[in-house]
Amino acid sequence: MFDRSLVARCEGRYADTHHIASAPSTLVLAPGLLIDTNYCGYWSWGRPSRDDRWADLGDVNRGIRPDFDPLVDEVRDAHLAAPGGHP
Repeated sequence: MFDRSLVARCEGRYADTHHIASAPSTLVLAPGLLIDTNYCGYWSWGRPSRDDRWADLGDVNRGIRPDFDPLVDEVRDAHLAAPGGHP
């Protein structure tokens, strides 16, 4: 449950003392629902841009897929050897 003592410690900085105060979060999840990245913030600060989320998902994929980077020689050779691989 929400700890109302946080509101008391903030000395009335919240306009609404009746409802539970919360900060919106954006999570980037890795396989197994592991939290890889957490953005905590409101509209104009603390929220990830589309490019931030794109980069975070690229980092997650790079960590779980051995064939993520096509510039690695082994990955490129395996792609070219596969049926339908283009020279």
